[in-house]
Amino acid sequence: MKGFFKFSVVIAIKNKEKFIEDSIESIINQTIGFKDNIEIVIVGIEDYCKDSISKYMNMFPNNVKYISCDSDNISKLYNVAIDNCNGDYINFMLPEDVFTINTFKEVQKYLNSNVVEEIFVPKVFLNSERKQINKLINGITNIFKFGLENEKVDFNQTPEKINLNIDNCFYNKKIFDQYRFDEGLSNIEPLKFKLQLYNSGIKPVIICRNNVKYKVRNSNERRSETEKNNKDESYYSDVCDVVKSLFGKKKLQTMQKELVIRTVLNKIRHVRKDYENYKNIFNHLSQTISLIDDEYILSSKTNLVEKVTLLSLKKTNLEEFRSKLLSNSEKSIDIKFNSL
Repeated sequence: MKGFFKFSVVIAIKNKEKFIEDSIESIINQTIGFKDNIEIVIVGIEDYCKDSISKYMNMFPNNVKYISCDSDNISKLYNVAIDNCNGDYINFMLPEDVFTINTFKEVQKYLNSNVVEEIFVPKVFLNSERKQINKLINGITNIFKFGLENEKVDFNQTPEKINLNIDNCFYNKKIFDQYRFDEGLSNIEPLKFKLQLYNSGIKPVIICRNNVKYKVRNSNERRSETEKNNKDESYYSDVCDVVKSLFGKKKLQTMQKELVIRTVLNKIRHVRKDYENYKNIFNHLSQTISLIDDEYILSSKTNLVEKVTLLSLKKTNLEEFRSKLLSNSEKSIDIKFNSL
């Protein structure tokens, strides 16, 4: 049976959220028509944003609901919210970000003639003045990474478009009959959820037309939370355990190899040598990337620096691969092949 709304937007509250009203306003102002098409499900500790929550619940009693859940476990908050969503598609929005006002209309245009498990939109970054930053990810901006046309993505053909986030995604609610967020791995979710989903073979759709974007605020709160995770060795050991449990006991297909590679690249870019447990963190990442053979890394759609990084993690003798590395790179770069 279809839901009461086309979309449910879940906002989990874990702290005093300074910008939550900006997030809610970006949903209310959607050109698709908020009252008839969208509900907002806020879950967490009400005291953190009581005034904001009450204001919008009074303004839109049929569209905005609050579910009390005294927990900072993001997986638990999401699971509780899913059980209270009445939309056909669910988004998990972070409470400081915003959507462009035409996002839901453009997503619905595609859904009018298609049924898919996942749709995502390009993610861009905002500075403190809310101006867009063309932040580089793997050497290119998300705008150019995903293009300007809607596309059903085959990760075997375009692995660089693998999206390991959930905040810029819309999920068919039926997915959650089979998959839920692992409450025992709250610090690395949604990674496990995404890897399981993509490992099942789904082909998500990217909606790029008409300047649709999910805008991420580079807030101090987010940076401090990310920094905390980055320094936590258990975070990386959990990543390693999840990847090995999903991919470690079978012959990997191309897409599965790419998921391992993109996971390691996604995690390693934040690690710094001044972390006290730096060597242990790299040991966990080394175990993870060791699931992939050297020749595949060489042929993968990664740039030269990424190839060197991945092979270095495996403690591969890079001098043996110097000629192949340079021939596979776009530019012939004279690089010192030092191990990490």
